[in-house]
Amino acid sequence: MVSAAYLLETDTAIERRRRSSRPDWVRITAAEGSLAVSSTSVAELEHGSLRSSDPAASRRAVNFLLTVVQVAGFDRPAAEQASRVRAELAANGTPIGAHDTVVAQEVVARRD
Repeated sequence: MVSAAYLLETDTAIERRRRSSRPDWVRITAAEGSLAVSSTSVAELEHGSLRSSDPAASRRAVNFLLTVVQVAGFDRPAAEQASRVRAELAANGTPIGAHDTVVAQEVVARRD
């Protein structure tokens, strides 16, 4: 179980890293308390690093990020919750993509 106070969404993690030097990244992370990223975000970050114009530097940044945050996993109960979130949003006329549903589920599960 992840005990982080905040779950960073992929785009937020990328922007924060782009705008911060490595020392600032550590300071910001420590100042904000316990942070996590979803396993889906890890996959997106890994994919992005492989497609980067500088894969080695991007990979180092992802590796560094993963040393200072927790990773929220995706198991069967999480999958069931994601399905409920996705169905509810679709029923309300506000569907979102499957990856976004997984991330949303992780936020909802942490709230319960």
